[in-house]
Parts: sequence; structure tokens; C-alpha cells
Amino acid sequence: FLLGTTNGFTTEFTHIGANLSSTYRYRVEAYENGGNNQALSNVYVQLLFYPDPPEDTRIATATVSLLDEISLVVDIDENSTYNNTYILDRKEVETSIFGPPEWESLDVFTAGIGINFVDFVDINVFPKEQQYDYRVIVQNGCQDNVDTTTVAKPMLLTGLSNNTRLVNTLFWTHYEGWDNGISSYRIYRSNDPGELGDLLVELPNVATSFEDDVSDLLFSPGEFCYSIEAIEAGSGITFNSMSNQMCLTLEPKIWVPNAFMVGGFNDIFNPVITFADFERYRMIIYGRWGDIIYDTFDIQEGWDGTFGGEIAPQGVYAYFVSVQDGSGQVYEERGTVTLLITDE
Repeated sequence: FLLGTTNGFTTEFTHIGANLSSTYRYRVEAYENGGNNQALSNVYVQLLFYPDPPEDTRIATATVSLLDEISLVVDIDENSTYNNTYILDRKEVETSIFGPPEWESLDVFTAGIGINFVDFVDINVFPKEQQYDYRVIVQNGCQDNVDTTTVAKPMLLTGLSNNTRLVNTLFWTHYEGWDNGISSYRIYRSNDPGELGDLLVELPNVATSFEDDVSDLLFSPGEFCYSIEAIEAGSGITFNSMSNQMCLTLEPKIWVPNAFMVGGFNDIFNPVITFADFERYRMIIYGRWGDIIYDTFDIQEGWDGTFGGEIAPQGVYAYFVSVQDGSGQVYEERGTVTLLITDE
């Protein structure tokens, strides 16, 4: 059938409305200008096909680093022979008064044959404050969207400390994005922000909270930093995902005796302090005129009741104790202590 006509100077033509998955045979007829002669070209055969989408595109993991960045691994079809384009999108989970958040494109990339995983690091995020959704849209060589991955959502870890019961309670959201779900959760605890620390406990995949009893860690600095690791269920190659790191601080507890006796059973005046950074400790003893008669920065040292190499007079003395918690906040204690001298 006649597809179209052109002028005598044209050497190309576009077939608009061709059916995909069809085979066409084309030829060109040339007509003499002002005459009756004509000529036929050779026959050109063209098979039109629509490329299939790549198989098994997914976000293998979206995990929060200790630098508060979110790292993503995109698992793609390494055997795909078509010129596919991958669009990585992000969306904030929280809604606002301006309406639900919209997807925004973070990166557009292609991958050649033999490429199985593509890495991406999202640095413009605040994973301690809010959650994010991630997805990948696949476009074929015709720039049509042919696939969209399951949305991946990293965990959000929060918590609170109880200074009366000496426990830290953790709460976290489930990781979302794995077709086979989650095998288990692992909880890590560290005394130093920015370090993962040691494995504390492994919990079943339905857990969303945990209570950590720290009553046996009284003489630690009092700052406890936690991270949750989700383990993907399934066999073969599986991935993990880390939550944000969340730190809780227990306030220092300072117990100060109100008296001690030189030559007696309790002959050293020394406060008992828990959940404190003892590198930031100081104790001062003042005389009745406000003069300093004892000063130390060592928690292991106490006042033995002497001043200038001799036993101080029996009586009431003022003290000042200063210490910091694990996060650097200063706590101070002031009061008086009675110095007693045994008759023996």
C-alpha cells in the first residue's frame, strides 16, 4: 500500500504509526519529472520489536551509615541486552501541611551487560529524624517506563532512658523492601558515637522494641549508642540494612557521705559516682574560711582528713564535686561533710 509521497529531492522518510512486533517490506518508486518513466528500488525488510523489561530489578538494600548517610544497592539484570535506563527516586515519608511529599529523582544511570549491582550514596538526608522511601524506575530504549521496583524504606530507631529503673528502651520501624521479608534483627551497643560497638542481642523478625538493662554498667560514662541491623530472609545472596544510630544518656548519680572518721572504719572521704565520664571529675574541700585545703581530679583519690601534712581540726567542711555525663553535660554537687577524729 502507498505509505506516502515526497518531492524529488528527498532521500529519507519516516513511517509514523508502525505496529510493534510486525515485519514490514519497503520499496521506493521514482517517477520522471514531466515524463512517464518510473523506477523501483530494492526491497528493504524491517522487523519492529518492543524490548522486554529487564528481569528482577530491585533495591537490594537501603542502609544508614554511621555518617548519617543512606547507602543503596540496586540489583539489576546482568544479562539484559537492551539499552535500559534506571531512575532512582526518593520521597520523604512524613506528610506536611503542604500535602503529601512527592517523588524526586536522585540519579539516572545505565548499566552494561555483566553489571549486577549499582551503588549509590544519598548524603542529603536526616535519617535520625525521618524516614525515606526509595524506588527505581526502569526505562527501555524507547524511553517508556517498563518497570518500577518495590519501595525500600530504611528503619528509624528512637528510644528513651529511665534513670530510676536504669534501663534504655528502644523502638524501631520495620525495614521494608525485601520480597522474602526479614529473618531477624540484631541490636548493637557502643559507648562511643560513630562506632558500631558489640552485638548485644538478636531478636525475631516481629520485634519492634527492646529494653536494655544497664544497671550492671554503673561505672561506664553513661552514654549508650544503639544501632539495629535487619537481616534479609531467604537463601543465596542476602543483604542487611542498618538503622540510624541513636544515643541515650543516663544522668550521673552522686552519693556523698555526710561524715567520716580519721582512724575509724570509714577514714577516707570519697563520693560514689555512677554513669559519669571520670576523665572530667573534680572534688574540692574548703576550710571554714573558704580556703581550699584539698583538690583532686582523680576519682580514685579521696580526702584523708589532712591538710599540710597534719590532721585537720575536727569539724564541718564544705565540698564541691563536679563531673560530666557521657554526652558532656556538667553535673555539680555541693554540701558539707563532718570530719571526726577517733580518740584512739
